Amino acid sequence: MNLEKSYRDELDKLRCDRTLLTSYSIDSATDNNRNQIKRNRILIGLYNDCQPSDYDISKFLFSEEKELRKSDLDIDEYEVEVLYLAAFILTKFDKVEDIWNFIDSKTTDFDSSIGFDTEYLLSFGVDKVKRYLIDSDHPDKELALKLTGVNNQTPPYSQQEIDDWKQFKHEYFLVFEFPIKDEVDFLFQAKEYEHLKKLLPNWLANKDKWTENQTLTSIAIGRVLRIDEFHLDSLKHYVETFKNSVRIEMYKKDIAELKEKLHTTMHKSNGGDSENSKASNINKNKSWWKKLWS
Repeated sequence: MNLEKSYRDELDKLRCDRTLLTSYSIDSATDNNRNQIKRNRILIGLYNDCQPSDYDISKFLFSEEKELRKSDLDIDEYEVEVLYLAAFILTKFDKVEDIWNFIDSKTTDFDSSIGFDTEYLLSFGVDKVKRYLIDSDHPDKELALKLTGVNNQTPPYSQQEIDDWKQFKHEYFLVFEFPIKDEVDFLFQAKEYEHLKKLLPNWLANKDKWTENQTLTSIAIGRVLRIDEFHLDSLKHYVETFKNSVRIEMYKKDIAELKEKLHTTMHKSNGGDSENSKASNINKNKSWWKKLWS
């Protein structure tokens, strides 16, 4: 599978036919993820190749993510980072009127007031936002002035700080940059789990080459995908390799709990026969990946 090509092709297809946008909406979803993973694919494409003519696509994707965050829907595999990526892509078009959409998102609830960076509201330029708000007759004008602080005697953000934030945000999403540097991390962050599972056996076989960050990613993969054997192998590798880490004691406890869980599961599956349980445990630990496609 050529991941980069598939992401580029999907974006190009949407560029050629805007009527396809509705197939990325919350309401058109056929599963309980509400099309968030589909929208994220387009956002990743835009992260790598954002053109001036893509504004309507970007605005639609952000609006859907904003509404999804505000909804009371039960959503499988929800990821708030997709909202933040959508907002970041929208800042690239430098349309100051989008500040009202950002304010709507930031005021969704208490968590959003903290999690949705105030810098999004100022991403169009501190002076530009100040002039725009002063001249505005929007009903949320006073709220906008309060949130941004642009009319304060000492504004909370300088233009340099906003520029630095933009660079930070770009680097924050670098896992999605083409060419893909780490396919496993990319697939995990993009929640392309079916593709990811196919890589795990070879990935684990090369664990001696893992960096600390790759080992932490592997631990997270095992936990999130609920692959207990892979999770256990990754935890063991971390404890054996990164002996000076502050995480060691915590991971030793996780290892003990996982071992107990696996022992209990194997014991029950073999009707309490300890010898069969041991044999089954050995066999399953050698071939846990076969269960991923069963």
